[in-house]
Amino acid sequence: MVIAISSYFLFKSGYHILFYNQTWGLANNTFSHPRPFLEVVTVFAFWLLLIMGGVGIITGKRRGLFFGLLATGAALILSLSYLFVVVGKVRTYSRSIMINNTEREMTNQEVWNYIYADLFFFICLTLMVIATIVIIVKRRKYLEATKQNTVPQQNL
Repeated sequence: MVIAISSYFLFKSGYHILFYNQTWGLANNTFSHPRPFLEVVTVFAFWLLLIMGGVGIITGKRRGLFFGLLATGAALILSLSYLFVVVGKVRTYSRSIMINNTEREMTNQEVWNYIYADLFFFICLTLMVIATIVIIVKRRKYLEATKQNTVPQQNL
């Protein structure tokens, strides 16, 4: 599941890297300022690391789980740092909006769409990465416990 979700977002962020001059890092019909190129590359690196972590989980071997844990740990560091950036942005936003020289308060749906949706997405994403790390650690402990409990067979 980690690989399926990661591959979708990796393809999407890779598209934004390749065609940055046309998309400015934004999805179609998105009203916003262009995202910086470094942010788009960071998102691409994050999803690439998560795919590597997912491959490590699938292998199920000790070395694969170790590399999966390293890749997912690096993705967690990226996710946490980006989450702090998003929280910093949200704190500076105002709930008032200016349309045709008239200032008004945003509706709850506008506040959710323009301010809190990205924050909620990155909180869920960070929790998903933490859950993936917990799964990898438990699987490594299980592999080590079964390795210690096995008795080598002797040839008779």
